[in-house]
Amino acid sequence: RPMRALERSVGQVAGGRLDVEAATEGPRELAELAQTFNDMTASLRRHQAELRSQAEQLQRSERLAAVGRIAAGVAHEVGNPLAAIVGYVELLLGGSELGVDDRDLLARMLAQTQRIQTIVGQLLDYSKPARVEAIRVRAGDPIAGIIALTRADPRCAGVAIELVGASELELLADPSLVEQIVLNLVLNGALAAREVADRPARVEIAVFELDQDRVAIEVRDSGPGVPAVVRERVFEPFFTTRGAGKGTGLGLAISQGLAESMAGTLECREHEGSGAVFRLSLPRASAGDPPDREHRG
Repeated sequence: RPMRALERSVGQVAGGRLDVEAATEGPRELAELAQTFNDMTASLRRHQAELRSQAEQLQRSERLAAVGRIAAGVAHEVGNPLAAIVGYVELLLGGSELGVDDRDLLARMLAQTQRIQTIVGQLLDYSKPARVEAIRVRAGDPIAGIIALTRADPRCAGVAIELVGASELELLADPSLVEQIVLNLVLNGALAAREVADRPARVEIAVFELDQDRVAIEVRDSGPGVPAVVRERVFEPFFTTRGAGKGTGLGLAISQGLAESMAGTLECREHEGSGAVFRLSLPRASAGDPPDREHRG
């Protein structure tokens, strides 16, 4: 009977089912054989999951590379005419014969054109690889600078931003890129937190050890959260849930690329409570890594 049960399990695996487990019953030799079979199917499941993950990452990399090439071309072709338009508008604004209405119209035109320039700049940032200088840096150092910076940012007005956890943990990362990623996450979180009127607006930056090799920086907000269907797409280039004119959909895509350039990851996590959680994980520094010159000793 144990041999027939094992034979059925082998047949199911041959048919493509890897979730089969053979019963480890019967004589010792057959029980050991069944356990070895179960170990084999578990290993196959792990390898299959890894292959799926690698295939998805490869497809994503190919899509991002294609978008990057298009973005670089568009940014180059659009950037020069935009610079000329901005120059012409500024020249007109410098004239003394303009009426109030004309001056107001030109000022609005200049603001919108400069906004397009900002988007073009983001496209260029997205299309070119980041220069990484990975050094040993305390996680709390770039975050402290971010908190100080956001105190004067109108997008964070009325939002309590707090650093919690083990800020003394050391990363092997580029501090300027860490600051860029976390600042983008904090600004997104602050805007989301301000959307909810029935609770205090809050963004929490938590630093903790994932394991002996990696450190996590989580940015948690008190906003409405990220639905599962949106969570799967938040890192796609140009995907945004904000209204027209309020977001380009490039911030998270660029941030994820920066995280990967430092051998890290950036993901949107499920959250049981209210709000969204984004986790940046980075390699943990060791004693032999070069120190941050600004915070040495």
